[in-house]
Parts: sequence; structure tokens; C-alpha cells
Amino acid sequence: MKSACCFALLAFGLIVLESCRTADADELSPWDVVPDSAAIVLQIHDPGRFRSEFRNNKLMENFRAAAPGNKLFRVLDEALMLDPAGESLLIVQDAPEDANWLLVFPENRYPAMDSLPEVRDDSPAGPRADSVAATSSISLQAAARVLPDSSNLLESRRSGLILISNSRRLLQEASTREPLKNPALRQAAKTANSGASASLFLPLGHTHPLAAFLLGSFSGNSGDGTAFWSAFDLQLRSDALLVQGVEVRPDSIWDNRSLLRGLPVLPLGEIARMAPSNATGLYSISLGEPEEFLNNQSRILGRPGNRPVLLESVEHLGVFTLSGETLLALLSVNPQAVLEALRPQLTELPAFQDAAIYRLQEDEPIQSAFAPMLQGMDPPAYMGNVGNYFVLGPTLEGVQNVISAYNREDSFAANGTLGRMAPYLASESTAFVLTEEPRAGGFTTDSLSVLSIPEQVARALPPGYLYTAQLNSSESYDLLEYQFRKTEDPSGSGASVSTVFTRKLEGQVTAGPFMLRNHRTGGMDLAVQDDRNQLYLFSATGDLYWKKTLAGPIQGGIHQVDLFKNGRYQMAFTIPEALVVLDRDGNPVSPFPKQFDGASLGPLALFDYEGNRNYRLVFNDGPKIYMFDGQGRDVRGFKYRDAGSPPIGPPDHMRIGSRDYLVFRLEDGRLRILNRVGNTRIRVDGSFDFSGNGVYLYRDKFTFTEKSGHLVTIDTQGKINRTALNLNADHGMQATANTLALMNDNLFQVKTSRAELDLGVYTPPRIFYLYDIIYVAVTDIQGQQVYLFRSDASSMPGFPVEGSGLPDMADMDGDRNPELGVKYRDSSVAVYRIQR
Repeated sequence: MKSACCFALLAFGLIVLESCRTADADELSPWDVVPDSAAIVLQIHDPGRFRSEFRNNKLMENFRAAAPGNKLFRVLDEALMLDPAGESLLIVQDAPEDANWLLVFPENRYPAMDSLPEVRDDSPAGPRADSVAATSSISLQAAARVLPDSSNLLESRRSGLILISNSRRLLQEASTREPLKNPALRQAAKTANSGASASLFLPLGHTHPLAAFLLGSFSGNSGDGTAFWSAFDLQLRSDALLVQGVEVRPDSIWDNRSLLRGLPVLPLGEIARMAPSNATGLYSISLGEPEEFLNNQSRILGRPGNRPVLLESVEHLGVFTLSGETLLALLSVNPQAVLEALRPQLTELPAFQDAAIYRLQEDEPIQSAFAPMLQGMDPPAYMGNVGNYFVLGPTLEGVQNVISAYNREDSFAANGTLGRMAPYLASESTAFVLTEEPRAGGFTTDSLSVLSIPEQVARALPPGYLYTAQLNSSESYDLLEYQFRKTEDPSGSGASVSTVFTRKLEGQVTAGPFMLRNHRTGGMDLAVQDDRNQLYLFSATGDLYWKKTLAGPIQGGIHQVDLFKNGRYQMAFTIPEALVVLDRDGNPVSPFPKQFDGASLGPLALFDYEGNRNYRLVFNDGPKIYMFDGQGRDVRGFKYRDAGSPPIGPPDHMRIGSRDYLVFRLEDGRLRILNRVGNTRIRVDGSFDFSGNGVYLYRDKFTFTEKSGHLVTIDTQGKINRTALNLNADHGMQATANTLALMNDNLFQVKTSRAELDLGVYTPPRIFYLYDIIYVAVTDIQGQQVYLFRSDASSMPGFPVEGSGLPDMADMDGDRNPELGVKYRDSSVAVYRIQR
């Protein structure tokens, strides 16, 4: 969404904030348990997305290095590993050595918590003993089941909420506080944009929001729960950072920003027309209501402004940097009045390109009229006048250069950085700053600037990044937006697509491509089969290692195994009459292949229950089920040998808590959910009209769709729930633990985000999870176009690309820039690199 739209939404939120009264809540909300001692509250709208953005944003690396003691970053590193499935609140309380924190979310957003074991709070490395609250304790490893850390956290439950903390005192305060005690915070929450991955809330008296987030600087306190709170939405692109929000400013606060209280917004382009295109920074301020400015100035300075005539004649003030000089630009509604106000200080010089030029004997009238905004600026000694514009600077050459650029229409607005940034900015502001050299300081870090940033933040920015900020001011609150973007690519995606290689096969592609680990190089290879049953293995750069003719087409996919547990991988798959295992060079691995003459084997499923490489290779021949171990022996303890009906696709292994579930879809409409030995683990009554998609473990429920368009979920008790999604019979669907993707005609959906594509014939979506980033791919097989989306349904830059089948995706060369392999023009394969 463009910034102008976001500013409008924020303004609408403030109407709600100022006009509504807090409603009585029937159920306890996470906001009800926020303690009065909270220094920062972070509302994480989408934990998976925020975790991905936080870990992969390139700017975060610089800010980590600049502030290694950032308490908030340390809290986020720890809390995000708990991975709740939905919206959560992270409450942070300052402490002398490290921050205390509390994560709160509804129980139904973390169903796996129900199966977590409780351990006694008597371990040597327990949570902070800062009170004696009686709570249960769960280890960090138990809470997330992915953490190697052995330290403990405390867990408590209250009215449908789960609370996890590293502090007994903080947890006790949240567990016992009176609901709805902090209406100001609840009202601030109404202004948050749920489309952002997270929103930052800071109490009255807080530090700069960039210092709070990027430096972990805490200040302000919510006190008795009645204090005002400010809200800032956080959006972290791959190469950009946006902080946008509402800062409440009561009448008691009078600082330089209060100079602009109640002043109208004005178009950015007006003052930018005077700045040359090669200016490296621009700072502009609206003076559209001089009477308001004079009143504000009087309150701040403790005296009335003594140059009202000059002030009343200027609508817009701008400061910009050019070739190391700082110059001042004024846009006047009455140029003659400006000249008359400055006449005693002016000495007229020869005109330059039809513009009047003056020497300015004394800059006191200028400084006084706009005090205190121009303090610290080099005193202007020369002034030029072109139409309604005035430009003032320390050297005659600098003023002449500005006039020359203006006359040839080479302006900052048309040809400079502002033009490239226009799509990402609100078109009007009370105050605005843009600089390509934020590390150079000046009005970027000057404490007198109304849009300055902490010097430590400016210094941490790497070269090639620019800084922008916008302020829309009202009587009681400010709308603020801060942005860091790459100068050359302000989109912030940091992404581009390039072709790594295309390779033509001797026949048409029938299976693959499949990306496989190469234990010799540490990278990935690409395997593909053609309609002559030839299996090809290519390197990450497209070199052909070998091709081998198989006895039949590969059924389903290729699985990788490490049968000898020595780090050397083999590839396992079925063809119609054999179970095949090949080594890295394409040679059979004894005792494979296993022949089944006259059979019609289905796709292979590979189970590794404990992750210890004790494999189970499962497949079918009609209704008959086979299970072999990694040594090619029949697993005699497995009892499910005759399904009574052929399975649809390979079976699936899923785990919930400590229990394993083997899931078989059958052609007669039955769904069998078994344990490891093949006995029924969950009895599922009735039959289903299965769609052409699989069964997935989504939010701890067995999830699939029917041709009727229903989404079916089954819990561990066998309870069936159907939700009508109005899907066509040939829809596509895939799910992971917390992500559901759908393709219905030309309508794509991932989670709750949607995108409408061109009309076509689309494959089911495929979800990939690489470096904490969710990608979803679909292919229009009619138009031969591959689309790649983020988890918010936004398209990756550079897509669609040419392709005609289901893609596979991995980081083939270990550079953290993933590659996508896909069938290409029937008889070729292509690999594309996504530069993040």
C-alpha cells in the first residue's frame, strides 16, 4: 500500500481513537493483561512473517552491529522461537541487565501447547527469581520443541490466554491485573495496521521510535495505566525498513515539533522544484497557516515572533544540501513582501539568467522569522529570486547553480531521488525530509529538526541507503513515517530474477525437476526424467553429470536417503515394477532394486520417525501395501497390508506431540489414520470425495479438500469439521503447519491474502520455506508462466517467468539466494536464481 493510503488509514483510526468509548469485552483479550510496568508492547500480527522479515532484513545486521546490547533484539530472538500460530503480544519491561518479557496469545492460536509436558520449577537454570508467584514452568525446549536452549520459561493460563515469560514478577503482574485497566493502550491499538507484520507501542515520554526498535533504548512508563500510548507499524522488506504510526502529543508537550501543531499539509513537489536534481538531501516545512505558526512559536520561545510580515509571506520553507553546501529555499505567496521585509539587509548584484541576485548583509531577519528551526545552519550570504521562489546560500556560486538548474527544469522533484521515491511517499506533508547521506548528519540528526533521527541510527546505515520521514501534524497527535530504502532500488524488495541455465533433454520432461543434495559439493543438484525413461543429473551450474535409462517412468517423486549413515546420499523412488535406490553416480545400491514383475507400483513414501535414518519405504500395488526398511527387508511388524482399495497418492507420516500418524487416502473414499504398526490410531467415520490434493497437518489437524469445495479438518479425536469454501472441483490446495494456500480458477490465496491472476489453467500451489521466508509457487500450464508469491500474496519481483510444470526450489549453491527449477518448453529444464 502506498504511503498516502496508509496515512489516510491512520487518520481514520484516529477518528475512532478520539470518538469511541471502550466497549466492555465479553472475553479476555491479550490487551487486558498488559502490566502497568510495560516499557514496550509489540503486537505481532503475523509471527511467521515477522520472524522471517526480522531475520532476513539486511539492515538489521547493521543495527545489530551498531547496538550489540540491544535488549529488544535479544528479546525478539528468544520469543520468536516460540512460534505461536497467530497474532500475539510481546510485552517488554526494562531491567538493569537484560529485559524481562512476556508473550501472550490465545490458546487456540497455539494448539500444540495442549500436548506440552509440564516440568517442575526446581531446575538449576530456571527463570528469574524476582518473585514467588505460584505458576507452572515449561522449558524453552518443550515450549518450542525446536530450541537447543536448556533455560526455562514460565507459563501460565488465564481465561483462554497463554502467557509465557522469563520473569515470575512480570508473569504474576499480568496474571492478576484487572482487565480493561489500560483503556489508553486499547485505544492506541485501534490505530495499528493489521497488514503490517508487527506494531510497536510506546508509552508517553518514550524515546524516538527508531531508537526504541533499532537500539533497544527504553524510556517512558505507562504508570497507572492511564497514560497515552503511541503506535508505530513496522514493515521490514528485504532491503528496506518502514516505521509508520501515530504519536499522541498532549498539550503539555511543547518542543520543536510543536511549532507545526495544527499546520496544514502541502504538496512535496512545490519546494522540491527549486532544489536541483543532484541535491543529496531535502528538508521542507509547511507554513500554510502563519497565524498558527506564530502562536506556536510564541509558546516555545516565550515571546511573540518579531518578523510576522516575512513569515506571513512564506508558504513553504525548504533546506537542501548541494555540493557540500546547505541552502535555504522559500516559496512565497507574496514575493514583494519578502523583498520589502529584507530590504535593509539586501545589496543588489548583477542579475543571473534573468534572476535577481542580492548580497545579504545580515541573516538575523531570516533566523528570527523561522526560529528556532534554522539554528546551526551556515549563515546565508547571498539570495536569488525567481518568480515566487527565493534561494539563499553561503556562496554566490551555490545560489547561481540552483537558479541554473531551475531554469533548465533539472529539479529534485522531476529528475532527482524524490522522483524515484514518489511511489512510496504521501504526496503531501506538514514536514518532510529526504537525504541520500544520512550518515553525514546535518538536519538528519540535528536535535532542532522536527524529523531528526538518533545519530547512532544514522551512523549504522550502510552506504547506498537513503532516509525519508514525513510528518502530518494535528492538535493532539502526529502521523509519522520513517523509511530507510536503497537509493538505487527503493522498492525494498532487494529481489531480482536471473536465468542460471536451461538444458534441453532428448525427450519431453515427464518427472521433475527434483533438487537433490550433493554430499560432495555441499550444494544441490537437479534431477529430471524424460519420456524415454532417461534420468538426468545436472550440477548447480547446468553441467551434466550423467544420464541413465531406467526400466520405467518414476512414480511420484525422488526421495533422498542416507542408508549407510555416513553423510553420503542416495536417491530412492519407484517405477511401475521396481523399488529403486541409486547412488550419487547413478549406480544401483545393493540390495536394490526390488523387483515386482507385473506390478503397477504407486509413488514412494519415505518415513524417518525419529530422524535417525532408520527409514521406512512405503508404497502400494493396487490395494496391497508394502513397507521395507533401509536394508531392503520387509518390515514384518507392519500389519496394514491390504487397504481394501488402492490408495490415492503416497501415504503421509505426521507427528502431533509424541505420537505418529500414518495417513492413507483410499479410492473408495475412506481415510485411514494408523499408528506405526498399522493399527487404527484415529477412527474416521464416513467417506470423502477427495480432491486431487493431499492431506496436510495444518494447525494440528488433518486437513484436506473435497471436490465439492469443502475444507475438511479432523482432530485427534476423529471429530470432522467441514467448511464450505466455494471451490471448483479442480481447485489446488497445499498446507503446512501454519500456512494454507489455495488456487481456485485464477484466484490465488495464501493465509488470508489474495491475488487475482490472469485467466489460465493453474497447477496446485507449492509452498517452500527457505531461510524463514515463505514462498508459494503456481504455474499457468496453458500460458507457460510460473508465479512466485510471498506469504502476503504479493508477487516476487521479476515474476512470472517462463515454465510449464510444477517447480522445485532450494538454495543450490549456498549463497542464501534460492534457485527455482521448472520444466521449460516441454523438453527442457530451466533454473532461475532469485536474488534476495
